[in-house]
Amino acid sequence: MRVSAARSLQILQKYNSLYPEPKRPFLHNMLREWEAEKPLKGFRILHNLVNSYETLLKLEPLVASGAELTVTAFDLIKLPFQDKIDQIINEAGLRFVPDYKYAGGEYDIVLDCGARSLAIPGLRITKGIVELTRT
Repeated sequence: MRVSAARSLQILQKYNSLYPEPKRPFLHNMLREWEAEKPLKGFRILHNLVNSYETLLKLEPLVASGAELTVTAFDLIKLPFQDKIDQIINEAGLRFVPDYKYAGGEYDIVLDCGARSLAIPGLRITKGIVELTRT
């Protein structure tokens, strides 16, 4: 279910309110700046990383930035509350691909872990990739 960026932000902020500004000053400042400036407007971003409650904090400024965000389910690590996180991502109306191998397509930026993006058929990256591990 796709929803507006404003509705996505509202849903993410509901869950992220557990982390007030003093607990996340960098992300809070980035959120305010990116909401105003929209530096990633039109950028297609693939988030191919472990999803946790902390991930929701990171997704909020990415949505606010104007990015077209696709989030995958990561297969190397499954957290005990993974289903709840995936449910929140879906509730927020973000494009969610439960099996990252089906996230092929063209993206400007890929956020990756464990070089898993190498296993995505048809993946084309136009600007760059950020690799979390040393892979």
